[in-house]
Amino acid sequence: MRTVDVLQFLTFLAVLAALLLSFLQMRHAGRQARAATAALERSMHIALVSRQGEFAGVLLKDDPAMMRWHVESRGFTVRDDEEAKRYLYVLIRLNGHQRKFSAHRDGVLSDEYWAAWVNVIALDLAMPEFQVGWAVARPMYPASFVAFVDAMLADLAVPAPAEVLT
Repeated sequence: MRTVDVLQFLTFLAVLAALLLSFLQMRHAGRQARAATAALERSMHIALVSRQGEFAGVLLKDDPAMMRWHVESRGFTVRDDEEAKRYLYVLIRLNGHQRKFSAHRDGVLSDEYWAAWVNVIALDLAMPEFQVGWAVARPMYPASFVAFVDAMLADLAVPAPAEVLT
């Protein structure tokens, strides 16, 4: 075998190794991009839901008519401004619970904090306003969160509220 042939073969092996390394780098970059996209989607979801609660808390708290309109536009029937305020609070709390549920599901919130927060959710769901509020707000949440809350209500053995607002 001539020296030129050996050099060509070695060059071929070097190019093949470079192509293999390039392929592995691209594959790793693809994984990083998918992870970054998933993190961005989670962040956007949390930001959107958070801003909704901030909007309701800031804009509506000093305007009873607007607060009542907001709550009624979500399907609630309220007798007075105080009841509208209670159901607005229920909606804000449910949004917070849903954010934490999603954060735990996505691995952002640790099992320790999630276990503690489940107790908070149970305390909220034991209140009649939350039971009525959940019956009205249920269609506004993703199926995974709906299944979670429904299971919690079943575990609490909470009777259906006497008056479901529609």
